[in-house]
Amino acid sequence: QLETLIERENLQNPILLGHRGGAAFAHIAARRLRDRVAGAVIVSGFGPAQKLSELSALTGHYLAMASAAAYSPRLTPLVIKLWARSIRKKGPASMLRQKSQPAHNIIGQDSDPHLAALLQASHDLTMHQGGVGLQVDLHWLVNDWRRHIDGHSSPVIYLHGDADQVTSVERLQRVMAGRNNVQVRLCRDGGSMLLYSRPELVLAAL
Repeated sequence: QLETLIERENLQNPILLGHRGGAAFAHIAARRLRDRVAGAVIVSGFGPAQKLSELSALTGHYLAMASAAAYSPRLTPLVIKLWARSIRKKGPASMLRQKSQPAHNIIGQDSDPHLAALLQASHDLTMHQGGVGLQVDLHWLVNDWRRHIDGHSSPVIYLHGDADQVTSVERLQRVMAGRNNVQVRLCRDGGSMLLYSRPELVLAAL
């Protein structure tokens, strides 16, 4: 699909932007299409996990979804539906309150109508087609995808907050250590909402 998009739009060295569960897709594409893309910027990406214990910081519905993806994939759709029901009941701002406190403070307030609308749109896209995309994200979250990024790649920059609840900066640095053309940039007082809380860092990386 990316190759088709590049050809159809006649894109010259486009830059890929990956976010959260899109980390694996963006990094793999930066390797496979290294002669056709300028690189990738990945914001708050899920680092490849070899075992569920590496995701011990997860809580609540997020831990339940990761556990289902790791041990009982057939239950994953049900757990996702329960999570979506919780979001509908509590409102989109509840997704912000589930994030790290530093990111919450930087963004300002969860009463911001623009932010609430953005979070609602993000949630709606996540649940498109019954949440199939989220199931795929969860698959990559609990599986080690490092073999897919071995070898030469176009430049990849990871922007990662020190308060990320899914993948710690230290683990991401260990996983990416020694890889050519890969940087991991630490963002102080940032969590999983880094894309929204520090857009200037994202634009600078791009």
